[in-house]
Amino acid sequence: AVASTTKVLTALIVLESGQTDQEATVSARAAAAPKVHLGLKSGERYRGGDLLYPLLLESSNDAAVVLAEQVGGSVENFAAKMNAKAKALGAKDSYFVTPNGLDQDGNHATAEDMARILAAAVKREDFCQIAQTENFTLTQTNGTRQFSVQNKNRLLTSYEGMIAGKTGYTGLAGQCFVGAAQRGGRRLVVAVLGCGYGKAGQEQKWKDAQALLDYGFETFSLQPVIQKRIDLPLVVVKKGQQSFAELMYENPTILMKPGEAAAFTYDIELQREWTAPLPAGTTVGIIHVKDESGQPVSVIPIYTSRAVP
Repeated sequence: AVASTTKVLTALIVLESGQTDQEATVSARAAAAPKVHLGLKSGERYRGGDLLYPLLLESSNDAAVVLAEQVGGSVENFAAKMNAKAKALGAKDSYFVTPNGLDQDGNHATAEDMARILAAAVKREDFCQIAQTENFTLTQTNGTRQFSVQNKNRLLTSYEGMIAGKTGYTGLAGQCFVGAAQRGGRRLVVAVLGCGYGKAGQEQKWKDAQALLDYGFETFSLQPVIQKRIDLPLVVVKKGQQSFAELMYENPTILMKPGEAAAFTYDIELQREWTAPLPAGTTVGIIHVKDESGQPVSVIPIYTSRAVP
């Protein structure tokens, strides 16, 4: 059980739907959602994008249901969207039944899967903008009711570089948190689940998240994937003003421990014969980079640096 960290996936799907400027109507089902809730009433209407603030800042369960019904047509249809999105993001051991993460049979995920989901969400500026908001006032579209919500992510103001976070708690899940911080071009994501109960669990959640982020920033740095220059095979060009193409590749940087790249292996996949004209920038192959256990690290394109007329 992952409690309200689930709402990161809910918010991501809503933002991607393009419906944030549309009005959403509160259903009887949404109005009956248990605490934590705003106390929305059936029939009220709110701008969809505004409901993302109570969803992410104060974890409002009724807002989650309103948004799910707006984007999915029903909670059940929205859950199907959640599972499809999670799978597309590489989540392998997750299944979502609700848009708010309340305890329900079958609703589960792993820390790794929740980290993947948040990593995708923080690529969006609109998600980060909402997650970094300290206070927000939600107003019914006819102006008759207002709600003030405050951000419950304590690390937002106490941890350097914190750009997003979402808390969670249920009886099954215990205290949970997913968050992301950025320093010096490095962006790290943390997910801690089942940190305990009561005040002790609340404090442990923050301690664990901060300890993991500290470890990440202290241990990992941005380093070039390819440490020593790779000599590429020749590519023959038929009917060209020159017989061979000049090739190049970019050398991306990734987060890794010092010395980790020394164990990387490189497999070159290259089409060895071409026919002119061959434009500059044509991709002629790729370099597969793998770690010492054979797992993929990066795929680097090889392309022509100059045209062959």
